[in-house]
Amino acid sequence: MLYSLTSPHPQEEGFFGQQVLSPGDVNGDGAADIVVLARGEVREDGGTGRIYAFSGASEVANEPKDRPSATLSASVYPNPATSSTTLTFTLHGTTPVRADLVDALGRVRWRNRVGTQGAGSHRLSVPTERLPIGVYVLRLQTEDEQVVRRVTVAR
Repeated sequence: MLYSLTSPHPQEEGFFGQQVLSPGDVNGDGAADIVVLARGEVREDGGTGRIYAFSGASEVANEPKDRPSATLSASVYPNPATSSTTLTFTLHGTTPVRADLVDALGRVRWRNRVGTQGAGSHRLSVPTERLPIGVYVLRLQTEDEQVVRRVTVAR
């Protein structure tokens, strides 16, 4: 299942996510926030266009928090990343593993089908040098579950 930003008022011609901005910490919680425009969404007053602000604190905007996992844990460093970031993950059993880096529009920008891995700690280098500055979702999937981590690309 792909987690991505979704409009609270989805409309077929809403153009949600056509423009995504990171204006910094708008709400004062210490984390950079994300602003998403939906220029074609029709409002209740009959006008068009909406602006959504998503808090950047502790989780990827509009995504459920990771539930505790009995078989999978992961961390990303450095974050923010410049040329690459390292995904470190621990498996508690043997399972197929796949990692995806997804942009704010839901496009997979990097994918690695890691293959079947045994129990223990593993590392995976994720290249970021060719990516535009922005916020991405790094999704690590096994046969039974997934974890997501926010990755910020900076220069």
